[in-house]
Amino acid sequence: SSGATPEAISNVVQLLTAAATGNQQQLATALTSLVVAAAAKQIANTASGSSPKPAPAAAAPPPRPAPTRPERPRDPNDTGEWDFVRIPNTCVGWLKGRQGGMIREIENRSGCQIDIDQTTKDQGYSSATVHGDLAQKKIAYGLVIAEIAKVLDQSGEVPEADFQGVKSEFQIDTQFVGWVKGPRGKVVQDIQMKTGTRIDVDQNTRDLGFATVKIFGTLEGTQQARVLVASELSKISPEASQEIVKDVPGGPEALQVAISQARASGHHHQHHQHHQQHQQHQQQPVMQQSAFGVMQMGQRPPPP
Repeated sequence: SSGATPEAISNVVQLLTAAATGNQQQLATALTSLVVAAAAKQIANTASGSSPKPAPAAAAPPPRPAPTRPERPRDPNDTGEWDFVRIPNTCVGWLKGRQGGMIREIENRSGCQIDIDQTTKDQGYSSATVHGDLAQKKIAYGLVIAEIAKVLDQSGEVPEADFQGVKSEFQIDTQFVGWVKGPRGKVVQDIQMKTGTRIDVDQNTRDLGFATVKIFGTLEGTQQARVLVASELSKISPEASQEIVKDVPGGPEALQVAISQARASGHHHQHHQHHQQHQQHQQQPVMQQSAFGVMQMGQRPPPP
């Protein structure tokens, strides 16, 4: 080493010579001299305020960048208006559902991820942020709006002026309820999925011969839902279907388009065939009486 003194070098040479010749006494003397010299040097360094510099530590490797999720390209038609829903505090519990069940159902039905942020609840509202592609977000946004509109309607609470939810309702004859709902409610479920709405059929007035269909959602969604309900009903009662859309802007024209699309897909024929079989099985006496103009569909003949 360039910092070694002649005395230190001499002690090392003596130590190596003693080790080579096997002279134990000389080896012990040389080793003692070497240790004493090293200790004296350390004491001298401490007294002068200097100490041997430690070897520089190896440079730490640069931190690895955090993994980033690849972002899908944004649809040019996506204006961002379906990304966020403001939720009144009175609706948060219903919207989340037990253990988050309602939100999970909306996520499953729409394919979106929905995050509820309650950090603004002291200001009277929370918020829902919707993540997904444009079509998914439109459905999820509508379903969230629909649930809020339903809660506000039931509670009588007045919504904020910029709330996008509405309720649309109309009446149908009791005899058409099963047709509108479909087997196991499938028709209504399909319409809800296509339009991002909630559809409830209130049959409390069935003894009066009618039921009330209530549709909750955005204005666009509820109008589309009315058209699709009318399209289903047109298969057995064109007059009743026209009545449903008469107040919808462009409703009659939209109804004809929906009917044409249903026929092109073959759904119209399958549903109509199922209805005919059901009627033949369940209401054969009724249809026989109706043929003579004695009774209307849905009534039962008197016992013989």
